Amino acid sequence: MKLFYTIFFPLLLTISLKSQQIVAGFTAPDTVCVNQTFTIQNTTTGPATTWYWNFCMGNTNVTPVATNLGNIGFFGGPVYYSIGKDGSNYYAFVTNNWGANLSRLSYGSSLANMPVATNLGNFGGMIPISMEDMYLENVGGTWYGIMVGGGGGANDRLVRFNFGNSLANMPTAVNLGNIGGMVYPQRLQVFSSGGTTYAFTPNAFGNSITRLNFGSGINNTPTGVNLGNIGGLSQPDDLAIINYGGNWYGYIVNETNNTLSRLDFGTSLLNTPTGVNLGNTGALNGPRGIDVWVECGQIRGLITNRYGNDLLNMNFTNGPTGPIITTSFGNIAGFSFPHSIERYRSGDTLFAMIPNVSNNTLSRIYYPPCTNASIPSSVFQTPPPISYVSTGTFYINLTVNETQINKSDYCKKIIVVAPPTVAVTGNTLLCVGDSIKLYGNAPPGSSFLWSGPNSFTSSTQNILIGNAGLNQSGTYSLVVSKGACSSTMAVKTVSVASGPTVNLGPDLNTCNSSFSFTLNAQNPGLSYLWNTGQTTQTIQATAVGGYSVVVTNAAGCSSSDIINISTGSLSVNLGNDTIMCPGTSFSINAGVSGATYTWSNAQNAQTISVNAPGTYSVLVNSNGCFGTDEITITNATLNLGADIEVCQGIPVILNAGVGNSYQWSNGLTTQTINASSSGNYWVQVNIGNCSIYDTVGVLIKNTPLVNLGADKLFCKDEIISVNLDAGNPGATYNWSNSQSAQTIHVSNVGTYSVMVTLANGCSSADVINIVRSDLNVNIGKDTSFCSGAAFILNAGNPGSNYQWSTGNATQAISVTSPGYYWVKVSQGHCFATDSVYVLIHDVPVFNVSKDTVICIGEKLILSAHLYNASNYIWSTGSTEPSIEVNVPGMYYVTATVTGCKVSDEIKVDDCESEIWLPNTFTPDEDGLNDIFYPVCYNISQVTLTVFDRWGEQIFEGSGTNVAWDGKYKGQICQDGVYTCKVKYKQRGRDKQKIGRVAILKNTGTRQN
Repeated sequence: MKLFYTIFFPLLLTISLKSQQIVAGFTAPDTVCVNQTFTIQNTTTGPATTWYWNFCMGNTNVTPVATNLGNIGFFGGPVYYSIGKDGSNYYAFVTNNWGANLSRLSYGSSLANMPVATNLGNFGGMIPISMEDMYLENVGGTWYGIMVGGGGGANDRLVRFNFGNSLANMPTAVNLGNIGGMVYPQRLQVFSSGGTTYAFTPNAFGNSITRLNFGSGINNTPTGVNLGNIGGLSQPDDLAIINYGGNWYGYIVNETNNTLSRLDFGTSLLNTPTGVNLGNTGALNGPRGIDVWVECGQIRGLITNRYGNDLLNMNFTNGPTGPIITTSFGNIAGFSFPHSIERYRSGDTLFAMIPNVSNNTLSRIYYPPCTNASIPSSVFQTPPPISYVSTGTFYINLTVNETQINKSDYCKKIIVVAPPTVAVTGNTLLCVGDSIKLYGNAPPGSSFLWSGPNSFTSSTQNILIGNAGLNQSGTYSLVVSKGACSSTMAVKTVSVASGPTVNLGPDLNTCNSSFSFTLNAQNPGLSYLWNTGQTTQTIQATAVGGYSVVVTNAAGCSSSDIINISTGSLSVNLGNDTIMCPGTSFSINAGVSGATYTWSNAQNAQTISVNAPGTYSVLVNSNGCFGTDEITITNATLNLGADIEVCQGIPVILNAGVGNSYQWSNGLTTQTINASSSGNYWVQVNIGNCSIYDTVGVLIKNTPLVNLGADKLFCKDEIISVNLDAGNPGATYNWSNSQSAQTIHVSNVGTYSVMVTLANGCSSADVINIVRSDLNVNIGKDTSFCSGAAFILNAGNPGSNYQWSTGNATQAISVTSPGYYWVKVSQGHCFATDSVYVLIHDVPVFNVSKDTVICIGEKLILSAHLYNASNYIWSTGSTEPSIEVNVPGMYYVTATVTGCKVSDEIKVDDCESEIWLPNTFTPDEDGLNDIFYPVCYNISQVTLTVFDRWGEQIFEGSGTNVAWDGKYKGQICQDGVYTCKVKYKQRGRDKQKIGRVAILKNTGTRQN
């Protein structure tokens, strides 16, 4: 069977519709604090025998942990995975679509074990090609399996397996045939209603759903009915069914159009459902497997993508009928055509197995159990007290009689809140005598408990300690309580500091009106503010007067001091900075005879002698007046460096450094020179009063001259044979083809290079290209075309030299006359030729007939016969040599003669039209000239209107033979002149003519 309730809660693929005899229930607080222990009261009614409590379900709305287990069971296109528990042992069965066989995985007493795999074969061909799902169930102590599949055709069938009393047995198989119009059936979803077992299976190639009726159990041969295409199915591959709020819903994935369909059954799965196609709900890419379940009123779902090779999460935004949004977790478990999803729960961990068709592996995903509860689960009727270690919304679920037909579930949401949060703010660094101010920030309605140094306590929200002393430095803590929850302790460390010690020393007096004394406020790292505006620890005092500083520490505590400077007149001058020649000494005189001298090198004479470069300073005290100065002495240095050896072509630049003047051995007087030949080079440099000298040896070594010659071109059939000589006998050679001789022989195209190194270590290189001209000239087959046109001959091979039989030298020429044409294409000394014969057909003269006319009612035959012509096309669309016409117009015809198209046209005009109006008639009924009518030729649709002399209309008639008998309202009109108007159509155009007619009555005797 698909899932056993003993270990796989809450994944319900076997669905019971029987009435519940047990109603699970319990009471628990709605809200608790973190780490608050509470008890649950079981209120279940009915004959309950087993209990399963889960206090902290894992979050199934996040990316699961995933791994690929590989091929652990003789897989060959695995598609579905079914689990059964036989006693204390677990078995799984994998259907192999490509191999048409069944794999059994024996896990022993734990699904965490590595299974032992057995290939059960295909039972003598009983398993159909393209097998799909198998459902397991124990009926009366006997294990049965029902398998569907077939691939869409004669192999579509149900197969029943009989394992006997153990899933470890080798089963027998029976072909039940195609029941219910199955067309490549996929998933098998089984449920029970009123003691009868039913099943649904989607038909992938039939775009429909079949419902099966097994009667009292799957050990029976079922009947079936095809419910048709419900919900816009398009290769439906998998079906998931849930019950939510007392109504049943099915969800089907459609592979070919990447959509999701929903079936609405109402209150019973025996109803014929209605359906709706929800479209691509996001990231669907060849969806194959689907699994939907309900956890504590929350709908969860997963979908596998065949072409995306990924796993999708289904987000039901508003219950089972609200919008569904699917997003991808990605390829998290080595998916390769992931197929079905088989969910199960082992202990408190939710697992799912996903077979991979393409790489014959099995992927396992799982959602780790929630660890926020003090215990994850319990099987006691009354569970022990529990607590939660973190805030959040948790669900406690109770399942009663899990393996029985009267199973019942109840779920309750528990909100775990954090203790009240607290934060302490206020001043943490202050000076002696300031006030300590600390503020407790907490939710309204909280109570406070402070503690601090010297046994300090307070129950107020904020504290104020005035005139603080050093002994009140330390840590102040605050705990806040609200309801039954207390906060963690919030602390704040307060430091009470005294000000720094500042001493600028005694007042100073100098006899030098120009002086600079360094004043130091000490206390490194603190803040300083001098009355000069400077903010550094030390400043230079260069004018008489008072200098004061305020020093502030990190606590903001300050101290200050002041020093006064007065001046006399004492000047000390040691002279300008100078350069000392190497190996000599230099005398420095402080002047001011009879004074006291303090030198930086600890000497105390007026004049000192130094023999090392450096900066020397002196402080002179003459009768309480002070003066100071310093001088910097540097050594004159020159170093051209070590002797130099370089290969010819590498420049050698000698640099004498900074000096006043230069004299080189080659006569140059610049700071730098280019030593272009071997020899010893010396330079004399004058720096200050010093003249220094240095020399360096330069060796310019010979560099080999390498020349492999110009690149070489060989024709298509020419044998390549080239000797390459790198010259420079006795040198070392490194060719690009790994040879090392001076001369090598090559017989293939390519680029050849050599590096030649002389015994002195200097190298040169050269390169040569050996190429083959692979000319291929094709100007086409012999051809023909019609006169008056042009034909292009193209010799190809851009960039080559061309010689045509016409004298042209271009790549292509235009041909307008018949004949034999050839071309020669050259690249270097290589060439290729081709020729073609061109025939030009004369275009015959084509004349249908002369222009003509046609009258209304006439027909004309237009003939276009032309010797050896074919493919006639007239402007009328006719393809016959002759056409019949009955209206004027311009007629065109085109025919083909020896491949050339010729055409002609003929103009058919309308024949002359005439209309004549008589000017007199005698309507006296004597049989002579009694009526008036227009005489028409080549005219149709005539309307005659007659008016008297006052403009009143007295007659109107229409027709091809319209006539007026001279009467008005039944009486012959009086003699006189009447106006007549004739309107008529000529070839569809409206025209009219106006005339006059006179009535003359015959007064004579009528002869009979």
